[in-house]
Amino acid sequence: KVGRDFNCSKNQLTSLKGCPREVGGGFWCYENQLTSLKGAPQKVGSHFQCYNNKLTSLEGCPREVGGDFYCSYNKLTSLEGAPKEIGGNFNCSDNQLTSLEGAPQEIDGYFNCSDNQLTSLVGSPVEVKGDFDCLDNQLTSLEGAPQKIGGYFTCYDNPNLPKYKVNAYKAYLKLSDSEKAPLTKDNHYYPTEEWENKFK
Repeated sequence: KVGRDFNCSKNQLTSLKGCPREVGGGFWCYENQLTSLKGAPQKVGSHFQCYNNKLTSLEGCPREVGGDFYCSYNKLTSLEGAPKEIGGNFNCSDNQLTSLEGAPQEIDGYFNCSDNQLTSLVGSPVEVKGDFDCLDNQLTSLEGAPQKIGGYFTCYDNPNLPKYKVNAYKAYLKLSDSEKAPLTKDNHYYPTEEWENKFK
C-alpha cells in the first residue's frame, strides 16, 4: 500500500505489473503504451488517470476511485470493468465506444462520453450531478439516458439525432420524479412516442 500519490506516466510502459494494490492519493499512468490495466491498484483514494494509452479494455482497473477517472484517448470499445464507485468526474471521451454498459451508475462530477461511436445512451449512469456530454457520436435515440443531470446536457454533432428528441429529453429532466415515472424504466429515460411527438 502507498499512502501518497503514485505517478508512472510518460514512461513508455507496456504493463502495470508490480504496482501497489492500494494507493491513498492519486494514481497516474497516462501517456504510456499500455494495452491493459492488469496490475493496477484496486483502490485509489484520489484521481485515476490512464488517458493517452492503447487500452482496448478497462479490465483490471480499480473498483473504487475517490476522485476523477479519466480513460480518454484510448481504443476502448466497452466500459465493462470500469470502477463501480467514482468520487468525481468520469471522462471516457475519444475512444471507440459503441455502448456505455459498465459505466458507474452515480457520478458526483461530470460525465463525458463525447467523440465515440455511440448509437444510444443505454448503460448511462442513473444520476450525474455535473454536466453530461455526449456530443460527436452516432446517436439516433436518447433511450437509456440518465434520470437526473445536475448540470448541462450537451449532445450536438449527432447528425442522426432529431432535434425534437433532444428537446423532449431536456423537458423530461425538468419534471418532478412522479411526472417522470411514465417515461422512466430501470431508473433511466425511456420515452414514449407520444411524449417525443409533442416536441416536433
